[in-house]
Amino acid sequence: MSPALLFLIAAGGNDAHAWSHTGNVWPRRELPIVWAYADIEEDSMAWEDVNTAIENSWGIWTGDAAACADLNVERYDQNEGIRSGYRYGFRADDVPILSFEDPEDQLGIGGVLAATVCWPGGTAFDLEGKTYTYTTDCDIVYSSTVNWTSAEAIDNNQCSGEFSLQAVTTHEMGHLWGLGHSCDDPNDVDDRGRSNYDNYAGVAPTETKNCNNGNLRDAIMFWSVGPCDNGPRGGFTDDDITGLYALYGPFCSFAATEDSEVRGGVANGGLEVCFELSCNEEPSAVEFDFGDGNTLTEPNGDGVYCNNYTTDGQFSVNLNISGSGETCGEWEYTQRAPAAVLVCGEPAPAEGFDGLFTYEGFDGLLYQMVNQVDTSVYGCVEQIEWHVFAGTDTSGEPDQVVAAWSPKIEFPAEGTYTVVLNVGGPGGIKAHALEIDVVEVKGQGGCSTMPLGAGLAGLAVAAGAALRRRRR
Repeated sequence: MSPALLFLIAAGGNDAHAWSHTGNVWPRRELPIVWAYADIEEDSMAWEDVNTAIENSWGIWTGDAAACADLNVERYDQNEGIRSGYRYGFRADDVPILSFEDPEDQLGIGGVLAATVCWPGGTAFDLEGKTYTYTTDCDIVYSSTVNWTSAEAIDNNQCSGEFSLQAVTTHEMGHLWGLGHSCDDPNDVDDRGRSNYDNYAGVAPTETKNCNNGNLRDAIMFWSVGPCDNGPRGGFTDDDITGLYALYGPFCSFAATEDSEVRGGVANGGLEVCFELSCNEEPSAVEFDFGDGNTLTEPNGDGVYCNNYTTDGQFSVNLNISGSGETCGEWEYTQRAPAAVLVCGEPAPAEGFDGLFTYEGFDGLLYQMVNQVDTSVYGCVEQIEWHVFAGTDTSGEPDQVVAAWSPKIEFPAEGTYTVVLNVGGPGGIKAHALEIDVVEVKGQGGCSTMPLGAGLAGLAVAAGAALRRRRR
């Protein structure tokens, strides 16, 4: 498995450009993140100081400053959170690991203090034209050539060119959560005009910002940390918060109510489906787009959002919400449920056909059934059974039952038979029968010596011969 993105924090203090997201986000169901240390081999700091710096860094992201994002983590529970037997570099194992040794120089770029690698999962959502993917594993690797120190040592002027482990870790954890840089260096470009950061992110350069702006320079996600520099240890700036809440901020989810069928037919005036919201922050505006051209911005009298589907199809439902409050400020959220509702008519012949099936002689007493059922809406045909009766009476048990789309049926002898095609789905059940005067066909490689459809009687089939509808 290849890592999705590589985000670096480099020594130095050059002006930079444009804030962004990385394109990865943790599924809420995967929280809390359970993280671990690789086997510790960090000589420049005592283990206790390393642990304090890391815990303080996690605390910034999971503390009060990130209340609207509701982020949380847990320590791996073996050997004080140490993943024994593993020490170096990056590994996709669904456990975020912090590693302090890089003997193979996996960072590979001079001046890099640490790097975060995240492995991609499925598509999460689209935000402002960009597709985000879920991740369940992001590892952080620190350069093995860098000397680290504590925030307290820097505060007490006990620093001789070392780098703050807490400042660097806090920044890298921002990448782990899915935040990009608040700024990057616009002067460090390749022959195509792309900055180093843009090369790693795999995106085109964005609008250049003046990084002398204090809101950007003081942001946790500012791209660089200098020697004996503690960075913005105090918490988030507006730049950090805006990016964080776009991924993990206030949100609503929706689901069909318990008494709503999301798969059904239109025979009785349509299929009414009602959705209910579950929000962690009260929205000020709600819009449901039900996928069939209908939208709704106000709930029905019972507090749910209902739509009556009257046409066949698979429909995706989109929820667009926004809010404003003292705690979380202005926020927007979009959720899409692909193919959430399936609406079907009663099984019917496909366009251009008169019946659900026809047949042709194939070879000897073997006849080819030709299915003509409409399948233009995926999922509307769930069950197919062919019942074969000797003679014209279909009230008893069939002599043969075949479950296939267009089977070849072999009759035991010449004579009159009735074949019934039973089709079932969310829109209901339909049965179509044809009487077939079976004669032995001289093999023509699928070409019949009798007229196609000969023996058609248009016989109605008793309800007992049809399939029972299944509910799911």
